[in-house]
Amino acid sequence: MPEAVPSPIGGWNTRDSIDAMDIVDSISLDNWFPGLGSCWIRGGSGEYASDLGGAVRMLSEFNAGSARKFLAGANGNIWDISAAGAGVSLDSGFTSDEWQTAQFDDASGGPRMGLVNGADDPQQYDSSALAAMTISGTGLTPSTLNGIHIYKGRSYFWNDRTQDFWYSATNALGGALTKFPLGRVQGSGGNLIAMGTYSESSGDGPNDRAVFLMSSGDVFLYQGSDPGSTTDWAICGHFKLGAPISKRAVKKVGADLIMVTKAGYIPLATVLSAGRLNEQQASGKIRGAALDATRQFGSLTGWDLMHYPTRNQLIVNVPTSSGFVQHVMNTETNAWCRFTGLAAQCWALYNDLAYFGTADGTVHLYDTGYNDAGTPIQADGQTAWNYIRDRRALKKVTAIRTLMRMSGGQSSYAVGVGVDFKRVPLGAQINIAAPNTAAWDSANWDAAQWADESTTVSRWNSAKGLGYALSTRLAIASSQQRIEWLSNTYLVERGGVL
Repeated sequence: MPEAVPSPIGGWNTRDSIDAMDIVDSISLDNWFPGLGSCWIRGGSGEYASDLGGAVRMLSEFNAGSARKFLAGANGNIWDISAAGAGVSLDSGFTSDEWQTAQFDDASGGPRMGLVNGADDPQQYDSSALAAMTISGTGLTPSTLNGIHIYKGRSYFWNDRTQDFWYSATNALGGALTKFPLGRVQGSGGNLIAMGTYSESSGDGPNDRAVFLMSSGDVFLYQGSDPGSTTDWAICGHFKLGAPISKRAVKKVGADLIMVTKAGYIPLATVLSAGRLNEQQASGKIRGAALDATRQFGSLTGWDLMHYPTRNQLIVNVPTSSGFVQHVMNTETNAWCRFTGLAAQCWALYNDLAYFGTADGTVHLYDTGYNDAGTPIQADGQTAWNYIRDRRALKKVTAIRTLMRMSGGQSSYAVGVGVDFKRVPLGAQINIAAPNTAAWDSANWDAAQWADESTTVSRWNSAKGLGYALSTRLAIASSQQRIEWLSNTYLVERGGVL
């Protein structure tokens, strides 16, 4: 009898026992994004900016008034890549391309972007030109600053080789800075790696808290707006978490602050009430994969975090010993998957579109078309093991029907069924014809079928297996069309209870 199962919209699960997963979860989910009601193959990518001369280590958008600019750091240059094509160098001769940026409306200079990298003098950008930022402070060497953040009308700076941060006057980007020694707070150890903002309300406002993350795993929350005041600055929280991986891997998403740490991917809201005891909620269902990644590759360069609202995607860029992958969460459902084939060194939004920089001096637009600059996207997913409503009964599977919706050109796929936690082999490649493209003024009346934007593929394929639990694997090399995975239907014969 046929047994229908939804596609794995619950996402990739490396946390739970493979014998006890929800049937809508998946053992693996590469380049299949778990959406609402279906899984679909991630968007493609294509070259946007070129000739940057080296690995792109920074992408950042300047956005103020009618000025919207896009900057990149590569080959000792800061490039203007606001227009597609060859980048335009704003300045050259820099030691490091790993710039950290923040934008601020300086009271004396108007909208500016501040840039620091820990090796060169801090820079500022006003949408037309790059110039050295004026920074001073007793005992401060400005070129060592490699962190920047804006909080409640002040610019904050730090050097991740010390325990201190430096803060500006109100409504100033840089200028004369004052040091605040975090190392004196409750005898904490470690250096300051990252700073962020956490909101107890739904967005920026009076309930915002400044968050400081130390290499020791200490996290400090402060309330107030003037670190030099005893009445308008006070510590309101101290937690011990996993050490942060990178200053770039800390991002505000909505009201929350997401942190990539050695204990996994942690929304600050989940630990405010219970500290380390609540870390088991970190990373959701991919906790196992997140811990493996941070433990094995936490010291590598390239960790990044970006929220892509257009697709409801939270993208964690993961450097590995064999290249880059991305752990991606659906921010509506908290379901995870993994992207492969995107060699991203860093990520950023520009005009609400997502871009990534590569090691060969190019910047690519993500989520465009159905392939990666002509290379097919390899999507491969395996569903959770499913006892088909009865753990005790033996089942004999004879066929599998995978329901998909496709639009665009030709494609092919392979599907396989496994039993009882064994490897799932794929069957032969199955070709899918392009949808009928007949249209007005080009088709014969009463003879041709009308064109449809998509076609549904629902084909029975032979399968063979005998066991208690079943799992389906679906693999597609997509290059010409959008493909959605809707469901699987097994044709099974039930045996007795053994």
